[in-house]
Amino acid sequence: MRPVRVVVDLRCFQDREYAERGIGQHGRSLIAALCRIPGIDLAGVADPLFDAPAPDVAAQFSEIGRDPASFAGDVFINPSPMTHDTATLVTAMHAGMRRLAIVHDFIPMRVAQSAAEAEVGREEASIYRYRLRSLARYDALLPNSEATRDEIATAVPRFAGDVLVFAGRSRFADGASRDAPVPEAIARLLARAPRFAFVATADDPRKNVEVVLQAAAGLRSMGLATFIGGGFAEVTQMRLNRRFRAAFLAANPEFLPRLSDEELRACNREAAIVVVPSRDEGFSLPVAEAIALGARVIASDIPAHREQVLDTGLLFDPTSADALLDAARRALSLDQDGMAAAYRDRPDGAETDRLRDLILAAPSPGRPRQAGEPIVIVGPAFDKPGGIAAFDQRMVAAFADLGIAYEYVDVDALPEAAFYDWLFDHQRSRLLIVLSNNERLNPRAFDTLLNIPAPVIMHDSRLFEFLRDRYGIEHVARLWERRRGASLANGRAFAWQSDGKRLADSFLDPLVARATRIVVHSRVQAEHLRQAYGTDKARYLPFPMQLSAAERASVLARRAKRIGYPDAPPVIAAFGDPEPTTATVELIFAIALLCAAGFDARLHVVGSGEGAYRQELLTAAADVQIASRVSFHDQVNRAGYVTWLAACDVVVQLSYPMFGQVSPPIADALACGIPLVTTVSLAHAMEVAIFSAVPDDFSPLHISEAIREALGAERSSRADTTGLAREFENYVRCLAETIA
Repeated sequence: MRPVRVVVDLRCFQDREYAERGIGQHGRSLIAALCRIPGIDLAGVADPLFDAPAPDVAAQFSEIGRDPASFAGDVFINPSPMTHDTATLVTAMHAGMRRLAIVHDFIPMRVAQSAAEAEVGREEASIYRYRLRSLARYDALLPNSEATRDEIATAVPRFAGDVLVFAGRSRFADGASRDAPVPEAIARLLARAPRFAFVATADDPRKNVEVVLQAAAGLRSMGLATFIGGGFAEVTQMRLNRRFRAAFLAANPEFLPRLSDEELRACNREAAIVVVPSRDEGFSLPVAEAIALGARVIASDIPAHREQVLDTGLLFDPTSADALLDAARRALSLDQDGMAAAYRDRPDGAETDRLRDLILAAPSPGRPRQAGEPIVIVGPAFDKPGGIAAFDQRMVAAFADLGIAYEYVDVDALPEAAFYDWLFDHQRSRLLIVLSNNERLNPRAFDTLLNIPAPVIMHDSRLFEFLRDRYGIEHVARLWERRRGASLANGRAFAWQSDGKRLADSFLDPLVARATRIVVHSRVQAEHLRQAYGTDKARYLPFPMQLSAAERASVLARRAKRIGYPDAPPVIAAFGDPEPTTATVELIFAIALLCAAGFDARLHVVGSGEGAYRQELLTAAADVQIASRVSFHDQVNRAGYVTWLAACDVVVQLSYPMFGQVSPPIADALACGIPLVTTVSLAHAMEVAIFSAVPDDFSPLHISEAIREALGAERSSRADTTGLAREFENYVRCLAETIA
């Protein structure tokens, strides 16, 4: 019989926020338990958007995949379902895998927030509620304590799966921990204060160090120094010192730096008492660690601590320093028999046996996506400006004409809470996400992809601006370093911010990590994805003409009427928002060169470029004395776009860095026989060669010469290019096959 393949989500071991905290430690306990179960093949799925898991974690797995959007097995286990997006859950669900998840706590449901904090944390609260609802998609939940188990009925109502307590295990449960040598730093503490209370806490208001500071003088009267672990930030120490000035003067409680495992073990073992004062916990790992090392532990009287500290005299009201001191006196008075009866050192044998039974149970029937289900297309509203909306409108019309069932939704139009409700309801749907590099246009489409892996139609060649605006420049630098294995100086990254045309990377990591297919309209883009990201997800589909048959006929007819006016000044049109990456400045200089050579050309920039950059362009045109020959037109409607196509003599489409994406005016110009000036890479990308190409590393001189070449032929002799009119119906047929 083949082994049962168990796939573990490794993100809690990759994310620095969790890897060395309680969630990561509990995850290590789970892996250790899984390794003791015979008959399973343990595999992991890592996320390329995070660092690699630590070697001690990676060594436990027979294989580690790097694609949260695609993995397979019999059982999926998520050690931290509330800390990261639902991509792995959805992948496992559609692969028909049995799904288990560790549940650590429901503390965010109980945390009171001020009005200001509630406003700042509104998005986080919506995400939390979404992940909380998603726990219902698992077949079994593994709460880390009985207290957390008891909350599941309220937090995840009507959960129909199995619930098995899998309690936290201490790193220090091995016998050798009690006899390990004392590190030098702790030995120096012991030399100064042989008897001390060690406070197992952290720099977090929930950990409640304040009650210990209030009790510090009383602990000193018992002959105990107070050492506070947790690596508190200096600013926090200063704030607490000011607030509890009398305690610091009377008892001099001391904050310790962040401790290594060896130092933490020694502090627990050598302390006269260990104090765990938290206001709220799902399961208290510090209590478990202290118990495993034979320490005298006192803890706040909360549900999670009651199941670990059985002697109620060792529990104290977390708001009362006097109660803490009473518990400390009680702990110091215990003899060995009292110590043995006071604490519950969780055995793991029975829980591991039950975990084994869950894993080896019959696999979940699952619900794989069905080919006949409607395709839910996620994209911007049709009345939004920009080519993406127009493209989508033509695309869904072709879906309808071909009888392909679909639903179209602009998720960015949904209120925040409604969006996450929609996301939960569509975890099982067949999605198709249309994504562009525009934070204002479709950030929720990006969020959809992060949580529900799906095919993507990618309309841009990079995500630099999007990721920079959403996460900050440091995030972009980390992506660079993670994939390239080389550091990125902040100065260099900031230079990219101000000079986008010099970008040295496309930063498409999130798409590669989450998309199941990436549909692109350029061979260059497909090659870039394969070479730079090592992915085989890219699928090239030639970009279709956006014009309808009637619109194309109108353009051709109106252009034919212009043949009788050969002496009219040539009209050069550049479509799309002007920005550094579209080389608008270079195009203005090229027009100046044409005018200097005797060509009476006019440049019309048809896009929504506004503000400071437009002023820069106007200044550039004035500097080269062609301001009267350069016009900027705001975003035009559909009829205006058709009019400009009919009126222009040359379409210029330039872009760098050249990762290969194309735009609607290219396909429409080709279909209508309008001379086109673009780069060599775009020529290769579009698979046609009826226009003037400039080098990828072009200059204004290259552009001016290409425009002259395009204008050189008699207007009456321009060829009809009916064969280049790629219809949307053919595009959608190929698209449906690609994303099936």
